[in-house]
Amino acid sequence: MYWIRIRITSVASQTPLLDRLKVHSNTHKINESGITEYFGNTRPIQRIDWDVNTAKSTNETPSDGTTYISKSLSVGSSNTIFGPYKISRTSVNYYVPTNMDTSIPVKLIWSWMNNQTGGFVRWVVRHAYTNDGDSIGETPPSVPEQSNNEQIQVLTQSISLTNKQQTNIAYLAFPNATARPENGKAPSLLWISLERDGIDPGDTNEGSVYMININMRYAAWRTGEFLDMYGNYQQ
Repeated sequence: MYWIRIRITSVASQTPLLDRLKVHSNTHKINESGITEYFGNTRPIQRIDWDVNTAKSTNETPSDGTTYISKSLSVGSSNTIFGPYKISRTSVNYYVPTNMDTSIPVKLIWSWMNNQTGGFVRWVVRHAYTNDGDSIGETPPSVPEQSNNEQIQVLTQSISLTNKQQTNIAYLAFPNATARPENGKAPSLLWISLERDGIDPGDTNEGSVYMININMRYAAWRTGEFLDMYGNYQQ
């Protein structure tokens, strides 16, 4: 049995009348515009373009590197070596996809290997969003220590293996970001960074971390867009 409660959170001048209530199971439907909409736990999972080939450093580190699984099979990438005794950070920003369900966190996955055992590596994930009118700076002194909605996750991991693939996962919540704004405005802009905080006392590993790959995925609530007579769409 399932119970549903509807609350009125403001003062009403008269008794409200509910003339329609629709409850969906885990399903999908095609609406009158021909767009497929998903309900419940039935969701397509889509990928956001951020990987080791598009990763950008934000403070002149990390440096470039190559990882190998055999003498003739390797991948060379920019900004993928996170060294000790310094902060190595890579980051990305992107507009909220129009079909992103912002009630479900974005899944950040990164795989890496370390070239020296012992101690701990301290990972820091930061994420926030901005809208038109929010302040953006060009140098660190021109911005606050943290933005208004910035969130931080810290993962400290012991290093007992060397030259072995390891993977971490973080879930990034953006419940108040806007995917489909009204009046032709731009959607929210998401900001995400991943760093090794090598100067923190909790990061005691003396080796370098080699980033193998990065991936981000989100749950969509619809597929497809409706074009107007000029071929324009939401984003």
